[in-house]
Amino acid sequence: MKAIIEQMTDELIEIRRSLHQSPELGFEEYATARLIADCLKSAGAEVTEGVAKTGVVGLVRGRAEGKTLLIRADIDALPVQEEGTAAYRSQTDGVMHACGHDVHTSISLGVAKVMCALRDTFDGNVKLVFQPAEESLGGALPMIEAGVMENPKVDGAAAYHVWDLPLGTIGIKSGGVTASPDHFHIVISGKGGHGAMPELCVNPIAIGSEIVSRLGK
Repeated sequence: MKAIIEQMTDELIEIRRSLHQSPELGFEEYATARLIADCLKSAGAEVTEGVAKTGVVGLVRGRAEGKTLLIRADIDALPVQEEGTAAYRSQTDGVMHACGHDVHTSISLGVAKVMCALRDTFDGNVKLVFQPAEESLGGALPMIEAGVMENPKVDGAAAYHVWDLPLGTIGIKSGGVTASPDHFHIVISGKGGHGAMPELCVNPIAIGSEIVSRLGK
């Protein structure tokens, strides 16, 4: 396996840099999806395109029937202006792969190539899912609704994220690993009164400040 990975290292670096140069926002990843589909087909995987608009699924079948492992990568970029000077910096004004999705996609394409090369050594299937619109728009649910967990039925799923670890290191942790953003509303009800008798009032500004302070801890 190590030899296979070493042979494709330069290719995967080029794929990642190509993705970084041409970032696309959620549900607009048409060129990204074409690149992914082409790489999967070249590796020998079964490919389904246009899942939840711009999602791509690659399926690698092993030597015999068995369980199916889903490996998911996100493919969208962020509305961020890249200020770096690298030769492969974003060529799209106001859009950048600032969260590593170009890396995640490249890794999964590498996994697809390795699994295709080793398909005669394992039972079951590996399903590579390339999800659009991970950043706030929510591309996961539309892919699930489109049937990505079926045909073949998924028995387990995994995903990953680039992190500040030494090169060649994989970090695994039980429980929550990274925070997930969400939206909620808080209503603070105050009580008006006279400035001469503040003890009879309820100041919503003071309460709001205390909430902000406590949530930040």
